[in-house]
Amino acid sequence: MASTSSIDAMTTLKAYESTAASAEEIRVYLSRDPEYRRLDELQQKGWSNPAGDQFFAARRQKSDNTSKADQRGLLGMMINVGRDLQGTIGAFDLPSNSDRLAILDLCMAPGGLVTSALEVNKSAKVDTFSLPSVEGGHNVMINYGPRDERVKVRCMDITMFADEFGSPIDRKHHLDWTSLKQKWPYQTPHYDLVICDGVPMRGQNLDDNAISVQPMRLTCAELYLGLKKIRRGGTLIVLLHRINNVRTFRIIRMLHGFSSVQVFKPTKSHAIRSSFYLVAKNVQSDSSACLRAMNLFKTIWEYATFENTS
Repeated sequence: MASTSSIDAMTTLKAYESTAASAEEIRVYLSRDPEYRRLDELQQKGWSNPAGDQFFAARRQKSDNTSKADQRGLLGMMINVGRDLQGTIGAFDLPSNSDRLAILDLCMAPGGLVTSALEVNKSAKVDTFSLPSVEGGHNVMINYGPRDERVKVRCMDITMFADEFGSPIDRKHHLDWTSLKQKWPYQTPHYDLVICDGVPMRGQNLDDNAISVQPMRLTCAELYLGLKKIRRGGTLIVLLHRINNVRTFRIIRMLHGFSSVQVFKPTKSHAIRSSFYLVAKNVQSDSSACLRAMNLFKTIWEYATFENTS
C-alpha cells in the first residue's frame, strides 16, 4: 500500500503536470492569435521533418563531445547572452542594502553569465556550483579561487542537497543515498542575484527512468534552492523551455505572483531552440505566495528523487 506522503506527492505532481485537456485548452486559446498560428504551423512542419531529427541529433552528439575550441565558443556565447540580458532588461542591475553584492549561480559552468554579472557588479562576491566533469558537467572556463578571489566554485550536483530540502534519507530511499547527504558549503545567508540556468547533462550516470524526470527534478531543485537563498527584493534569472508549454506557463504564473517578471529570448544563440530566460526582479521571498511555490517545488523534487527511484 502506498504511503500517505507518496499519495500526496503524486497528487501534487499530477496537479502540476500538463494534462492533455489543459494543454489543448492553452493551444486553442493561443491559436486565436494569427501570429501564433503561423509559428505553430512552422513548428509542426519542423517536427514532422526527418531532417530536423538528424540535425538536432548531430548537435547533441557534438555537445557531448566538445573540443576546447567548442568550450571557448560556448563561453563566448554565454557571455553574449548575459550582455544581451543586461542591455535589454537590465538583468544585472541589482539593488542592495548590503555593503557588497552577493551572487549565487547554481549551475555555473562554463561561466558566461557570471562573467557578464561581474562586468556590471565588479566588486560582487560570487558563490557557484558546477556539476563535476566526471558526471558530464561542462568545464569551468573562467578564473576563480586564487586567480579571482571574488569567485568560488564547488563541483557538486545541486539536486542532491537533501538536507537543504529538510528531507530525511536512508539507504532504502535512494540508490545514491550517500551523495544526498552532502552539505551546503557556503556561509552567505542571502544573495542579491540567483542564477538558475542548469540543463541535465546526458553524461550523467542515470537510468532511463531517471533521465525522463531529470529536467523536472533539476528545475524544481534550482527554483527551491534559489528562492530559499535569495534576499527579499533580489533578482532571479531562470532558464526555461517551451514558453507555450503548460508546465512552463505555470512556473511563470507562480513567479509572477511574488515578483516582477520579464522574459527574454536571445535571438542569435537561441533562435532555433525552445529555451528562453525569465528574469524575476524584486522577489518577495518572505511572501505566502513564494512559500507556496517553494513547497510545490520541494514536493516535486522529493517525488522525482525518492518515489520515482525507490
